Amino acid sequence: MGTRLTVEYDEVGDILYLDVEPPSNAQVMIELCPGTLLRKNTSTGRMEGIEISGLRTRMKRSEGIEVPVEVDLKPLGLVAG
Repeated sequence: MGTRLTVEYDEVGDILYLDVEPPSNAQVMIELCPGTLLRKNTSTGRMEGIEISGLRTRMKRSEGIEVPVEVDLKPLGLVAG
């Protein structure tokens, strides 16, 4: 089974959490753009999740949210390699 994406929303804090791994103690936060943080495990180098703050406000202003995503298509058989 592949990686699963867990999506949670904190209404009080107005934060959207996108998690691919449980948070670890060896974690660093990297600001991708204002209000969007990448959580990365410093031991493994793997992304653990993304936090997007001010989601409700962004949606009211019709602001899109762009999150850089890398996808390896080789395991899916969509590219030669």
